[in-house]
Amino acid sequence: MIGIVIAVYCCGSALPQLGESGEGERLKQEDIMRKSIKRFYLLASLIFLAGLGFYGSISGCSDSTTSDLAAPPPLEGLPQETITVAPANLQVVAGIGQVTVSWDSLTGATSYNLYWGEAAGSTTNKIENAASPYVHTGLTNGTTYYYVVTAANSLGEGPKSAEASAIPFAVVSDTTPPQISSLIPANEATGVQTNLTVKVGFNKDMNADTILAASLTLTNPAGVNIISSSVSYDPAADVRTATFTFATRLEQNTLYHAEVVATVTDTSGNPLADPRAWEFTTGSGFGPVVEVDITEAQTREPKVGIDNIGDAVVMWQQNNPVVDIEPPITAWDLLANIYSVERGWREVPLELDNTNGDVADHQMAVWPQGGSIPVRGGASIAINGTVLAVWEQNNPDDTSPEVPNLYAGGFSIPTDPLPEGSDILTLRSLIEIGDLAVRSPQVAVSRKLPSVIAWNRTNAGGTFTIVGTNFPLGNIDLGSADEDSQLAIAIQRSGDNAIAVWMHGRALYAKGRTDRRWAAGDPTSISGTGTPPSKPKVTIAAGKAIVVWIKGGNEIWYSYFGSDAGADPVWHTATKLYPLSADGSANISDLQLVSCGPESTLPCKQGVISWVQDDWIMVANYATLGSPAHVNSVQGDIYSPKLVMNNAGTAYMVWVQDNKVMARRFGGVGTVSELPIVLSTVDIDRTTTAKPDIAVNDAGSAIISWAQNGSIQTVMFR
Repeated sequence: MIGIVIAVYCCGSALPQLGESGEGERLKQEDIMRKSIKRFYLLASLIFLAGLGFYGSISGCSDSTTSDLAAPPPLEGLPQETITVAPANLQVVAGIGQVTVSWDSLTGATSYNLYWGEAAGSTTNKIENAASPYVHTGLTNGTTYYYVVTAANSLGEGPKSAEASAIPFAVVSDTTPPQISSLIPANEATGVQTNLTVKVGFNKDMNADTILAASLTLTNPAGVNIISSSVSYDPAADVRTATFTFATRLEQNTLYHAEVVATVTDTSGNPLADPRAWEFTTGSGFGPVVEVDITEAQTREPKVGIDNIGDAVVMWQQNNPVVDIEPPITAWDLLANIYSVERGWREVPLELDNTNGDVADHQMAVWPQGGSIPVRGGASIAINGTVLAVWEQNNPDDTSPEVPNLYAGGFSIPTDPLPEGSDILTLRSLIEIGDLAVRSPQVAVSRKLPSVIAWNRTNAGGTFTIVGTNFPLGNIDLGSADEDSQLAIAIQRSGDNAIAVWMHGRALYAKGRTDRRWAAGDPTSISGTGTPPSKPKVTIAAGKAIVVWIKGGNEIWYSYFGSDAGADPVWHTATKLYPLSADGSANISDLQLVSCGPESTLPCKQGVISWVQDDWIMVANYATLGSPAHVNSVQGDIYSPKLVMNNAGTAYMVWVQDNKVMARRFGGVGTVSELPIVLSTVDIDRTTTAKPDIAVNDAGSAIISWAQNGSIQTVMFR
């Protein structure tokens, strides 16, 4: 129940003091008072019974019974307690020339005092009756101010709170223009990679919205401006770098003028004071030559592959001592090394065969796919490309040790270091063994898992047969062959179709494979009669196969498998492709054929060919063969040329000329665009062991390897 406080007033004149007037007047006033008191008790009783608190006044200085309720006068005289604690949660917030101070209210306090000073522990200046939040103005920017607060009431002032400090600040307008603090490539740099990204570092935080692809221009000597295709900006305080990426490679060995425009600004809107210009010179695009074997043993015939991430593998034969054999002998083993974009080459190569038999004629291909595979110990490891290899090998453990058997195996290129004690090798799966010698194994892989393997087998009666893998049904005889079958195979990028071409009885024969199964029936003769063909090369794309070969040493002929005007696909009649004249003076060798694949929109999608003619390496598009271009810039003795091309039409060629390994990069339409360069640093054996090999991925990165005086040399192009 709430207590009741009632004050009684007379609204007319004040009650006169008794004795002030006559006796009659006194009696009259007492009567009025008695009536007022009765009304008071009546009202108080009603309120009490209702359980309500009541604060008000009763007015009526006459006989009237009406009353008027109003707010009570202040209560005075209630007891107070001494304040023994300080206000809590003292907060200070700096502003421009001022500090805002706030604190929590304290029970029993009737006022607060704020103390301040300019030194810790010396808050001697007092602001009385301060109310939270209190804005302390007129302060000096950059000066530290210290504050405490106390609570007070009629019994005195309580203790001081904990001290807090703040520094008022001034708004400073940033008008300093940003500066470029770093450049990659640097000014006057040489040997710059042709697949360029330019990095520009700044000394201040930059407005990323003002850094555009067009903020950087490169100008070649012809005055052509090259604009970057994309740009990104890293705002981290220790980076502040814009990265400009170009969609096309720059020209080799070319001086470029670079300029960052002044319209890029910092976060305060300040632009560069002036455009920043500098110059650099590109190199060949090829990286340094690296030796990937670690012994002094003789090496030969490196083969290379590269996946679409840029990880690569090189595989070679190496003549090693045979352990525990007396008298001591050596055997040709198969070794490989793996290149990772993130970690470089392995320190120790992989040994791929584990017998004492000689390895010969190994071939290799790389699937560009990724995924994961299990390793020993229950772990798994992420992979990029997967390598598939085939090779001949004499096995001393067999009953006929001089008969080469056919082996195949593979391993995956790991994206991460191998776990301790793990092994990614799943190698040396025997495909064919026995008294029938195997020679000239070939392997090809598509972008997906399908692969094709074919080889020449010596039969018991001295005849020869081309055999192909026919998963899941095992191997199948494709047809009779010559001892020197010159077998060539190709598989479509999608994996749907494959083809094998080989020599038999002075003619070329071909057989196709669909859905991993070779066609039934006899192979098809495609070269016609007359002078026997040699050195066939084959490619296949979009269901159309093209075969080219040399005839008589001075002509290039071709046939293709496909359909015209919706008819069923057939092998078309062999036709002379080059030379167009009939003088017969050309001396043609080392024929090469590559395809861009069906996805390409370039004219080269039906094939690009190259050949050696009178000490020149010639290259031409299949459709415009009448105007071939020279690959080598100077005539010379040419050995072991190798041509490759990716799906975008970027082509590379590597060859040996005058005891040096040479390479050149060019477009896939027969127009040579970059200068040939010398890769080897010393003279090499040009005729036998060198045999350079090259592979390219869809991004245009390439790997080249060759044997050089007992070691395996490699170089990357990015």
